[in-house]
Amino acid sequence: MSLISNKVVPGKEGQVFGTDAKLSKDLEKIRQKILTVSGVNHVTINENVFPREFKVCTDRLVELKAIEDVVIPLGFHVVPKEAFDL
Repeated sequence: MSLISNKVVPGKEGQVFGTDAKLSKDLEKIRQKILTVSGVNHVTINENVFPREFKVCTDRLVELKAIEDVVIPLGFHVVPKEAFDL
C-alpha cells in the first residue's frame, strides 16, 4: 500500500469514484456531502457512464475513507477507481 493508494492526491487530475446511485437527485446529494470533506474543492458528476462516476479534486491529501464515510449514511457506496491509467 502506497501513499496514493488510500488518498486523493491534490490537483486537477483528482480521483474518480464509481457509485451505485442512479438518480440525479441522489447524485447531487452525494456531491454536496463530498464537498463538506475538508480539502475537497471540486466534485464533478458523470451521468453518461454506468455505474455513475464522480471526479473529486482536492487541494491537499484527503483519505479515501473520509469520502466514503460521508456517503455511506446516505445509503450509497463510492468505490475509488485506479488513480492513474497504467
